Amino acid sequence: MAITEKERDADYKALVKEIRVLSITLYCIIKDSTFQWRSKGTASVSIRGGVLHFEFNTQLWDMLSTTERMFVLLHEIYHVFLDHFGRLPPVTPVVSRAADLANNSALLKHFNFKRKKMKVLGPMLCWPDTIIPGLPLADDLSAEEYLWILEKNEDKLPKGEPGNTGVAGEEGSIDDHSKMDPKDLDKFLKGKMGEMKDDLMEEGLTEQKAQKELEKFIQDIPDADARESLGKMAGTGVGNLESVDDIIKKRKMTWTQYARYLKRSVLGLKENTVWIPDRRTHSLAQQGLFVPSYKERDGRRGRVCVVLFLDTSWSCDHLRPYFFGFAKALDPEIFEVITFGFNSKTYPINLANPQYIGGGTSFAFQSTFDKVTNPSKYGFVFTDGDVMGMSDITEPERWHWFLSANNTRAIPAGCAINMLKNFD
Repeated sequence: MAITEKERDADYKALVKEIRVLSITLYCIIKDSTFQWRSKGTASVSIRGGVLHFEFNTQLWDMLSTTERMFVLLHEIYHVFLDHFGRLPPVTPVVSRAADLANNSALLKHFNFKRKKMKVLGPMLCWPDTIIPGLPLADDLSAEEYLWILEKNEDKLPKGEPGNTGVAGEEGSIDDHSKMDPKDLDKFLKGKMGEMKDDLMEEGLTEQKAQKELEKFIQDIPDADARESLGKMAGTGVGNLESVDDIIKKRKMTWTQYARYLKRSVLGLKENTVWIPDRRTHSLAQQGLFVPSYKERDGRRGRVCVVLFLDTSWSCDHLRPYFFGFAKALDPEIFEVITFGFNSKTYPINLANPQYIGGGTSFAFQSTFDKVTNPSKYGFVFTDGDVMGMSDITEPERWHWFLSANNTRAIPAGCAINMLKNFD
């Protein structure tokens, strides 16, 4: 028996009420939303009349279970409060898949959805372990990290044919990302987050409980950039960024400029610095001298070896975009880049498929650095500096530290120290 529009309306409204049980803060974001049924397309979210506006394909909606309909609705909301439309480049199939991977993974973790029980969406959607055949990805990456990986493996991705439901749309996608105006979304989020505490109190919470609920909601957001930005908008003190869009643009420019400066130094176009062997390396390159590198990577001659260390302890997930931005900006013809993560131990990170290990923190990575056989090697550490005990490095002039907090007590004298907040 066919489902009527009246039944669909009632089902949607019931789902919105149920979201209040899952998260009262998410409910405050969506409670005034409008919705519309379409015979074409898939699903979408936009800003209309100052509120969220959802559109759903009736054919897709009707074939979904109640659980899957909730997944679709939360999927759209996650795009909004993670600000995917403002942070990511203009929409392409690859950009859409990257945002969907971040959303789908987060929803499984936060709301205990089971892929095997989603008979339609389970096989239809893109997931970290299936998006690239033979290359399972970590399930805790940001949209930017997924985008980087997908761009490097674009030839292995599905070619954009409709999913197995027969509903028109990109392979693995349940929604159209092109209908949201990033400027409208930024205005909506700033207004909504600025009023959130009052909205929570209108739902019956005391002022103290409303404040705690809002702070917990911000802290639980899976994406560090969105967490800091929304915290700033909400005035919780959690965030310290003006807007995600601005900071992403600044980061790209910052690391590009910084990498260019390193490149000019290496090529001898600037005066010598204490941390890059510019003229010496340039001389090696001119002589055609091959310097073997750790694990015999690439083998391009005369390159400076940049050894990057990323603190992957629980307090440092917000450092990933800086780490990736720097690694991505370095010219591979000039720099050999080797990447590691560290917590209480050091482990390699494959930039094409990063896997992060959380835990405590130790700055004991001199032995790892020593294994890099390229004599023209320099260490770059991304951390909040919060650690017990001193670093074990033996040549501080070869090390540069990038800190998100002013915790320098464990860093030996003679190291170059950079505060990430100054990169604008």
